[in-house]
Amino acid sequence: MTQENTKLCDFSNTNNNDFISTPIAPVTSAESYEINAALLNLVMKEQFSGLPSEDAASHLNTFVELCDMQKKKDVDNDIVKLKLFPFSLRDRAKTWFSSLPKNSIDSWNKCKDAFISKYFPPAKIISLRNDIMNFKQLDHEHVAQSWERMKLMIRNCPAHGLSLWMIIQKIYAGLNFASRNLLDSASGGTFMEITLGEATKLLDNIMANYSQWHTERSPTSKKVHAIEEINTLSEKMDELMKLFASKSAPIDPNDMPLYSLIGNNNESMDVNFVGRNNFGNNAYRGNFNPRPFPSNSSNNYGNSYKNPYGNYNKMPSDLENNIKEFISSQKVSML
Repeated sequence: MTQENTKLCDFSNTNNNDFISTPIAPVTSAESYEINAALLNLVMKEQFSGLPSEDAASHLNTFVELCDMQKKKDVDNDIVKLKLFPFSLRDRAKTWFSSLPKNSIDSWNKCKDAFISKYFPPAKIISLRNDIMNFKQLDHEHVAQSWERMKLMIRNCPAHGLSLWMIIQKIYAGLNFASRNLLDSASGGTFMEITLGEATKLLDNIMANYSQWHTERSPTSKKVHAIEEINTLSEKMDELMKLFASKSAPIDPNDMPLYSLIGNNNESMDVNFVGRNNFGNNAYRGNFNPRPFPSNSSNNYGNSYKNPYGNYNKMPSDLENNIKEFISSQKVSML
């Protein structure tokens, strides 16, 4: 049928097969098989969304471990992995996988290579390798913790391309002086003089021993300090009451020296130093005459402020008022 004889409505008809665009090609060489529902649920619980904070290598290893838990006779396990892998993705990762060309992936190796190429590009591998090469021990970090962190960095970058002897040298160079001395002492001389196998075994033994015997110190409770402060205050109040009871004559709060209200300690404190030297009526204060604010008909600054400078030296402190009020109340109760 030529286009001239085709109805206009037939030009807008679509092929329903075009809506099915899965990148996984149909498998024809395998026998009939059934995916276990429990395995499918486990795979969907460990989904990968493609965020920068997620570890693509860890997701791939976890997926392979789950698929290897179930093996059926006469069924290649790679086919099971190929069929289950799309269910381990979600969000942006699922969108990326669905955008691949139709029937472009016909084996597990192609599926794995496409995932690694997407989420482990060369730029990320170089960045992770640089972190390993520039390894430095953190503040307050034990040698065992440094070695454990180095092993985690190696695991997160499977394509680092570094030999084991280079990794051992990098961690030794990145330790601080005290940690290097610890490794030297543990190796019986110099750490760099032992073999590669002995160095790896020594670091693993230190990490295992640290995980078995290290315990975090519990922080000191603040309630203990609060109770000690309350006890100290109670002792001072008891001494103050004994001082009042020993006085035969009435006590004038104005004549009571402040140093008698303070507990004795190693530091000498002379509170009456100001009073003995007559700083309250010294020559500098007598010669100081503050200028009042100008007062005229348009404003009344001088009358509104009432020259507070004249009474400034007569205002007692809050501590002195509180102590005098307390002494006066004790004096009335004793009478």
